[in-house]
Amino acid sequence: MSKTEGVRQLVQQILDCFTSPPDEDLIDHVCMAIEANPQWSAQYHRLTEELGSQATVNNWIGRYVKELSGSKSGRSHPSKSRLTKSYRKLIIPESD
Repeated sequence: MSKTEGVRQLVQQILDCFTSPPDEDLIDHVCMAIEANPQWSAQYHRLTEELGSQATVNNWIGRYVKELSGSKSGRSHPSKSRLTKSYRKLIIPESD
């Protein structure tokens, strides 16, 4: 199991709760969901301690959101979430 498996599991758990299709701001939506949910927030803070920094966890959140949603990275954009200053908007693949 990789060191960042806990981050992947957190992201998957959050994505599984979303009912609307993913959009370009999905990374920011995940961060805002973490802030709004005490259980996810506690898990996030445990991960920052385990992995050594908030920046490390945030980078992996972005990577796993992109990977699990099947998206590609777009341009950088200021974040609405307080967890991070900016995030990459996603390029969502078109569905058939």
